[in-house]
Amino acid sequence: MKKLSVFLHFDCQKFLEGKQLQALSQKDWVDFETKNVLGTVVEAVIVEDHTDYHLKPGEQVTNLFEKMNVKVAKAGLRIPVGSKIELVNPVGTVYGDYRNQLSISGLPSLPPREGLETLSNARHSESCAGDASLPLAVSASRQGGRKIDNDYFIP
Repeated sequence: MKKLSVFLHFDCQKFLEGKQLQALSQKDWVDFETKNVLGTVVEAVIVEDHTDYHLKPGEQVTNLFEKMNVKVAKAGLRIPVGSKIELVNPVGTVYGDYRNQLSISGLPSLPPREGLETLSNARHSESCAGDASLPLAVSASRQGGRKIDNDYFIP
């Protein structure tokens, strides 16, 4: 059968429940064809995984220390290495021959959980549809407040 994947839904929010992500690096998100910069790709690693995978007795599964790239519609985003991040309203797409690859992009919308501050910028991308919140939040557990670029602050 063809086009079965059109009807599959991946609950990215549920997948990320119980996980703690930590920023590793950032690079420009560049459109392959036009070479235009669409935003930033944030590389993150899962440093805690308490997700319920509905395992069978004796089965063990974890995604601990797995890396992922998150596409954010904001160019020049800089998050210090080691900062804990939370994705706000992420969208995930599963792909690959074995359906074991994950593409995640953040979308602006809901505020982050209590204790996290949303990164915001008045000069946001048009894809943010007028909302100044960005799809990443940085953990407030970081020591002191400090500026990480012209528009972003870590509490």
